[in-house]
Amino acid sequence: MSVGIISKRYAVALLEYANSRNAAGKMYSDASAITVSLSSIPNYRQILSDPTVSSEQKAEYLENIVKGVCGQVSPVLDSFISLLTKEKRSEMFGDILHNYSALYRLEHNIVSACLMSAQPVDEGSIKHLESVINPDGKYSVEWSLKIDSSLIGGFKLLLDDRLLDASVKTRLGNIKKLLIDNNNRIV
Repeated sequence: MSVGIISKRYAVALLEYANSRNAAGKMYSDASAITVSLSSIPNYRQILSDPTVSSEQKAEYLENIVKGVCGQVSPVLDSFISLLTKEKRSEMFGDILHNYSALYRLEHNIVSACLMSAQPVDEGSIKHLESVINPDGKYSVEWSLKIDSSLIGGFKLLLDDRLLDASVKTRLGNIKKLLIDNNNRIV
């Protein structure tokens, strides 16, 4: 069975467990923060998949990561970490939390939007974009804003798994490709 299927199954179980404990919202905020933090920890996956590291050490390692991000380990996360290390699935921790967040957003009609721009974007522009992507107000939009000066101008909007690229950098690249293609046809 593939790692993706397994991590999704664990995420479904975690969501059901968190819902049964009335802790799904807290678990979502913790999972989102931990997922971001894991991307900045080098080799965390190698440590968790190392067979010479005991289950107790892996559990302690994960608990320390959670404490570093969230301040404390919630009872739901504590039980979950115990289950993962017992079942020797601790290397999937980040994938499971990522899938949990996606399932939670789906269950609660939350859309994740990441706006990348060359310059800081004002609140009015964000509200306008939100009215375009969510005209009937059916969804709640979670915004993350990133500055990427390499875009030159314009923006990129990552909406869940779709990308709208309205950056000057991409437009210039498209023009360059078109000119090269036209030049190759002439010769």
